[in-house]
Amino acid sequence: MSENKHIVFVSYELHPINDGGCGVFIWSAVKEILKHINNVRITLLLDITKSETDRFNKEFKQLLPNHTRINVRTLSDILAEERIDSDFSDFNNIYLWKSYQFYFALRWLYSRDPFDYLEFFDYAGAAYFSTLAHKYENQFRDCKLSIRAHCTIDLMDIEQKQVDFNYEKILMYQMEKESLKAADIILVPSEKWGGLYKERYGLNSGQFIISPPPIDAEKIPEYQIDEAKQNILYYGRLFELKGVEIFIDAAVTFLDENPTSNSCFYLVGYSGMSVTGIQMKQALKERIPARYLNRFVFTDQVDKNQLNIILKSIGYAVFPNYVESFCYSIHELYLSGVPIICGDIPAFEKFENLRNCIKFNGSSYDLAQKMKLLSNSFETRKKISKPYSILDDTIFISSYKYILDYEKKPTHKEVTGRVSLVIFDDDTASYEEIIKHNIIDSSTSYLLSKKASNKGETSIFLFGELWYVQALLHNDNNNWLHLPLNDYYWIGRSSDLVDYKFFAVAVDSLEKHLEIDFVSSFSIQRTKSNLEKNCIPLSLCIHDSSYQINDLLRIVIRNTSGKNLREINDVRLSFTGQKVGLGTGYTIPEFLINLKSTKKKELNSVNAEATLLIHQSTRHKEWNPFILYPTLVPKKQIRPYWQQTLRKFYHKTRDFANRSNFKVINKIPNKLHQLYMKYKKIWRNPQ
Repeated sequence: MSENKHIVFVSYELHPINDGGCGVFIWSAVKEILKHINNVRITLLLDITKSETDRFNKEFKQLLPNHTRINVRTLSDILAEERIDSDFSDFNNIYLWKSYQFYFALRWLYSRDPFDYLEFFDYAGAAYFSTLAHKYENQFRDCKLSIRAHCTIDLMDIEQKQVDFNYEKILMYQMEKESLKAADIILVPSEKWGGLYKERYGLNSGQFIISPPPIDAEKIPEYQIDEAKQNILYYGRLFELKGVEIFIDAAVTFLDENPTSNSCFYLVGYSGMSVTGIQMKQALKERIPARYLNRFVFTDQVDKNQLNIILKSIGYAVFPNYVESFCYSIHELYLSGVPIICGDIPAFEKFENLRNCIKFNGSSYDLAQKMKLLSNSFETRKKISKPYSILDDTIFISSYKYILDYEKKPTHKEVTGRVSLVIFDDDTASYEEIIKHNIIDSSTSYLLSKKASNKGETSIFLFGELWYVQALLHNDNNNWLHLPLNDYYWIGRSSDLVDYKFFAVAVDSLEKHLEIDFVSSFSIQRTKSNLEKNCIPLSLCIHDSSYQINDLLRIVIRNTSGKNLREINDVRLSFTGQKVGLGTGYTIPEFLINLKSTKKKELNSVNAEATLLIHQSTRHKEWNPFILYPTLVPKKQIRPYWQQTLRKFYHKTRDFANRSNFKVINKIPNKLHQLYMKYKKIWRNPQ
């Protein structure tokens, strides 16, 4: 690698400023890359406050090797410099809004300082708009885009109860999945973790590169194994998905069955919230009988020196985690020689029972028995105390050298497809300029009216109504009466204002990516008083089998089987029929369609068409009647007005606070969130 390369990491965290494994990874990765790879410079694009960034630059940046080659940019700074064309209320979905902010900032950055490699984390769909625009529009043209499989929120939520589950989160799960499918590269810590992602998200083997996170040697604690040490350690965040409740229950069982034991149980890590709305630390204490409370020590998060002091009395550590991708904590303790008990999960595949750890079967009772084994057998503890290394430090750097040296093969394909327009007449002709472009096939484009004009038109029953069809442009050839359609078609209204770029990008994407069925875009609807923006990607919602449609979708659709206009819609369906045959799509994150406000067709409380479509989808499957249940339950796609107003105010305040240099102002959003959570609980559960 001779020429200079520019790497960009995107994150919500940065160690040692913020808590969290992703921030630790960024710090360790940057340290290793700057140390071992020449001719590389790094930009960190972070969604943290300006005061946090200033603190990092002042106190920690100089601790990195070759620190002059790293630059830290905050998301809020870029968005203040280049005004974004939307706000949170246009999305009403924090995951989509954050993903769009990152996409907007990355486009701004790439136009001024192009980067060769871009890396996201997988969780919360932060990469969604960037990865899909990269794949389908060739945004960040010469860049390789990767996602590190840290652990999706989907995989976390499999292992923890959710108090405030809503439709917003379902969309986020789909964002995570589609981001992974669109990425050039997926970095995984192990083959087993990659296999899990491949199966769950339908990914290709060729996307994966093994790249275990580096361990910062300075974070390895000091430990000496000693038979006299009898205390037991839980080291990690106090979260449900970390299995901390199993640890508490096992500890209580251990004490019940070993009344002569003097062991104390240390829980080292900051406390999350329990499902009841109280601190997890408090919820855990409520699980402990009063007679044992003095045997449990909750320390919150500690630094390395404090951990070294705690380890002076620790006989072994327990990791009852339900899910992890790597887990820095277990590797740091293993490298220091602390004996380990852990569960049998993919992240712990390098830990082998009775060779370098003790494994338990996931139950608190079995964990208590394994605690008893290690407490009573110092020989077993010595045997499993780091008998061999389980990490190869060279793999991480090798993976990045390979990625930076690898040249993407350019895709050159001549675009030959053309679009047929199907236009519903609403007495305004806004399509006259569009049909002049070569990409539009005017010979297979039609105007549909409610009234017959006696000019030789034909009739058609479409979307639940009778229409009279005539050729969009005068055509002496009567072949148009068969209503043929070209390779792609678009259905809209005559008052729609459509940017020609929409058709150009749509056809280009469909020609080069045969796996997608349609292309849509953001839209603006003109009302008498204002402009309403629609930023919810149809390509996300289309996967919802009960998604209700009450107007034209305005999408370019691939005419896979050469259908004519009479064949594109099931006569039993109205607007919902537009979904039939649509699978994967792409939504251009730009406002390329401008719509006149029209009266939407009213939807029944029980959507008969959605029920029919879901029922039809079961033809070739074992019948389960309950698959129809979602059509009976109204989805909370939009929160109550008071919640929308509060959320909009919160996010505007947060964006302002992130740009401020004053720590007091930086703390305002967190205080607002705490008050909201407190009073939401009171409103839901009045005394």
